[in-house]
Amino acid sequence: MKEGEEVPDERDDVSALTTLWRERGVLDSFGGDGSQSLAASDRALTSGLTFSSGELKLDDATRAALATEPLVMGEVLGRGGMGVVCVAEQKSLRREVAVKRLADHADETGLASLLKEAWVGGLLAHPNVAPVHALVDLEGAPAVVMKRITGTSWRDAMRDPRRIPEGERGDLLAFHLRVLVAVCNAVHHAHQRGVLHLDIKPENVMLGRFGETCLVDWGLAAGWGKSAPEWMPRADEIRSVSGTPDYMAPEIASASGAEISPRTDVYLLGATLHEAVTGRAPHRGGAAIDRMLRAYRSEPFAYPASVPEELARILHRAMHRDPSERYASAEALRDAIESFVLHRRGEERIVEARDRVAKLEQAVESASAEIEIARAFGTARFALREAETARPAFADRDALRERLHVAMARSALDAGKLALAERYLSELATSKTDLKKRLDELRERDAARSRRVRTLENIAREQDLDEGSAFRRRVLVGFAFVLLLGNLAYGWLERAGFLQHTYVAMLLQGLGVWVGVGGFVAWRRRAIFRNHANTVMFSIAILCFVVLQSLWLALLALEVPFERGVLLSGVVYLLASGAVTTLVSARFFPSVIFSSLGLLVASFFPEHVWDVFGVASCASLATVGLAWPAARGRA
Repeated sequence: MKEGEEVPDERDDVSALTTLWRERGVLDSFGGDGSQSLAASDRALTSGLTFSSGELKLDDATRAALATEPLVMGEVLGRGGMGVVCVAEQKSLRREVAVKRLADHADETGLASLLKEAWVGGLLAHPNVAPVHALVDLEGAPAVVMKRITGTSWRDAMRDPRRIPEGERGDLLAFHLRVLVAVCNAVHHAHQRGVLHLDIKPENVMLGRFGETCLVDWGLAAGWGKSAPEWMPRADEIRSVSGTPDYMAPEIASASGAEISPRTDVYLLGATLHEAVTGRAPHRGGAAIDRMLRAYRSEPFAYPASVPEELARILHRAMHRDPSERYASAEALRDAIESFVLHRRGEERIVEARDRVAKLEQAVESASAEIEIARAFGTARFALREAETARPAFADRDALRERLHVAMARSALDAGKLALAERYLSELATSKTDLKKRLDELRERDAARSRRVRTLENIAREQDLDEGSAFRRRVLVGFAFVLLLGNLAYGWLERAGFLQHTYVAMLLQGLGVWVGVGGFVAWRRRAIFRNHANTVMFSIAILCFVVLQSLWLALLALEVPFERGVLLSGVVYLLASGAVTTLVSARFFPSVIFSSLGLLVASFFPEHVWDVFGVASCASLATVGLAWPAARGRA
C-alpha cells in the first residue's frame, strides 16, 4: 500500500478479495494446505495437449521431440502435488540422476508444469539452478531427467539444524544468509533471461552435501519482459492464483497479473528469509483462504529484538505490500544482504574490540604481570584494527582507541617507563589531567634518578683501577727495577770503597731525581692523574719522595749517623705501602708485607741495607703495578 492511502479494515479486504477471486474463478483452485503450491492454468503450454478418458496425450511434434534415454528407475525420492521424483541410472553416461514424472492423478495442468520445468531448466544454465539433462519418454509419458542433488532441502535444514554442515552450525544466521545470496543469484539470472519463478520457498531450495545450493521446481514460472521465451505464458496474463499461500505476494494472492514482476520474486525471497530468521513462514496459520488473505494484506511484521535492526529493515522492504517500494531486483536484495553481512561482521569485530579493551583495562587495574598486559594490549589493538577495517567509522571507534592508549599510559606510568608513557599520552585526543600530572612527576623522578646515576657513574669511574692500569703497570714495574738496580749498585759501590753516602749526597741525588720525576709527571700528567684512584696512588708516591727528602734534612740536622738514618728511610716506604693499601685497594696489601720484611731484615743486616731495601722496594712496587692485569686495563 502506498504512503498516504487509507488502510481498509479487514472486512473490506475480505469482501474485495473474495469478490475478485469469484470473478476470476480463483476459489475453484483452492486445495490442500497453505504450504502446498496452487497451480495456474498454463494455456500456452497446454494448447498442444489433450486430456480424455483419464489419459494425457501430446501432439505429434512434442512427442517426436522427446528423447528415448535408457533409464533404470530406482526408489522414490519424493512426491509433490502432481509429480513424483525417483532416483535412476542414466545408462548412456553411467551416472545417477533424478527423474521427475507425472503422478497417476495428474491432469493437463500438471503436465504443463512438468514440461515448463524441463524447458526452463534447459534454458537456465547457472550454478544455483539444478541442471536438466533431458526430457524423455518414460513409459509413454514425458519425464524430466535432472542432476541428482544429494543433500537436503533448505526447509528441512531450518527445522533440523543437524542437517546443516557441522562447520556452519555455530552461526546459523550466517549460513541462511549465504544460502539466500545463492538463491538471489539464481533468481537474478532467471530474470535476465525473462523468467520469473513465482514459487520460491525453502522447500524448493536444495542444499547439496558439498556446499551446492540449487533453486528447483520451476513449474509455476512465467515469462516477463522482452527477453521472455515465446513458448512461456506471460506473467501479465495471469488471472488465477499460483504459488504457496504461506509465502505468497499480494499481487499473486489477488491474481493481478499486471503487477507481477521481478519484484514479486523479491517478495518471495524476503518471505523465505523471514522463515529462516523467525522459524515460521510469514502467512502461516489457519485455512488456506486465511493465509491468502494475510498475503494480500501483507502487514509489516514486528520482529523480535534478536533480529538485527538492519536485517529487519531489509525484510520489511523486500516484503512491502506495494511492489514499487520493494527492492527493484533480486540483485539489489542480494547486495543489501551482503552489505548487512559485512556490517554484521563489523559489529562482531566491534563487540570483540570492546571486550578486548575492557580486558586490557582490567589487567592494568589489577596490576597483572607485564607480559599479561602486553598480551592483552596486542589482542585489543588487533581487534580494534579489525573492527576499523570492517567498519571504518563506527560510533565509539575514537573512544575505544582513547581507552586503549589511556590503559597503556597508566601501565607505563605504574611501571615507571617514561618513554612509553610519553608515547601513549601523545596519542591521546583529549588531555588527561591526572595522567599528565603523573607524567610530570615521573619526569622529575627520572631526572633525579639520572643525576644520581651520573654521579655514581662518575664516582665509579674515579675509583676504577681499570682506568690507566696498563700505563700504571709499565711505570711502577719499570721504576721498581730502577730502584732494585740502583740500590744494588749503591751497596756494591759502598762495600768496595768507591762511594761514601752522606745526607748531603742523598739530598743532591734527590734533587736530580726530583727534576727527572717532575719532568715525567708534567709530560704524562693526563695519564698519571687519569682518575681519583690513579691520582691517589701517584700522589702517595710523590709524597713518599718528598717525605724521604725531608727525613734526610731532619736526620742531618739531628746529626743522626747515616747508617741509622738509612734504616729509618725504610719506615717511609712501609707507610707509603700502607697508605696505598688503605686508601686505594686491599689488593695492594702484599706491598705492605714486602716493605715490612725489608725493614726487618735490614735491621739485622745493616751492612746490606741497600741490597735489602732494593729487593723489598722492587717487590713492593711490582706488586702494586701487577695487582690489576694489563689485559683489563684501559691505557
